[in-house]
Amino acid sequence: MQTSSIQSLKRGLAVLECVNRRNGAGINEIAAMVGLARGTTYRILETLRREGYLVKPEARGPYWLSSRVSSLSDGYHAEAWVQAITPMVEELSRKFLWPVTVATPDGIDMNLRLTTDYMSPLSKRRFSAGHRHPLWEMSTGRVYLAYCSPDQQETLIGVIAAAVGAKSQTVGKDGANLLRLVQAIRKVGYAFYEHESTKVTQIAVPIFVRREVFGAITIRYFSSVVTRPQALEKFLAPLRKVADEIGATVEATARPRSGPSAISDTARGS
Repeated sequence: MQTSSIQSLKRGLAVLECVNRRNGAGINEIAAMVGLARGTTYRILETLRREGYLVKPEARGPYWLSSRVSSLSDGYHAEAWVQAITPMVEELSRKFLWPVTVATPDGIDMNLRLTTDYMSPLSKRRFSAGHRHPLWEMSTGRVYLAYCSPDQQETLIGVIAAAVGAKSQTVGKDGANLLRLVQAIRKVGYAFYEHESTKVTQIAVPIFVRREVFGAITIRYFSSVVTRPQALEKFLAPLRKVADEIGATVEATARPRSGPSAISDTARGS
């Protein structure tokens, strides 16, 4: 016979897994999915929220995963840097209201490590930490590829071309189209991407740690509200500033040093 503490743990894990599958769900939906009473589900959700694993921006609103959930799989160091950069990323999102995300590479995918989708009133489609997308499909992956070393870039584009090749117009035969794209991105220092069906545009800039590309940060906005020239004028400088702060924070979290780390404008360009 299971003790009450073990049974409570199983229920808590079931609720957490449910929110992971259906991020942004309300109490009634979660209770139905896990087969628990509404009151029991509420107490579990509130415990997870108080412990920092969930957030609930509105009193009667849904529950969202917080970046602390990544600590359950990524280990102490990864959790530490994500937690450390959260305030600066959230501040940027509050300034413009648009959702901001930070992603890092994982094979030929980009792994979303931090998002403000849960707090942005302008998030048309909400993603959660752990969401992955191919390197070549979004602005974060493309700008990351643009700033890889030549050897890394050649390897990654070769693997991508072998996987999708001519099936993707973006990649093209032998990765030629993708190579031209990332070379153009490298010249300007940022990447745009517009989702055709949702008409949501992303602008991304690279994040550097010890002068090597670490990942990317992006702002998503409605194409009908902000033009690309307006996006460059409004978002580019703040994005680069936060990207520099993230890079310095990641470096300090991984290995404390006496001085700040920054990437010059020259390093960003071609």
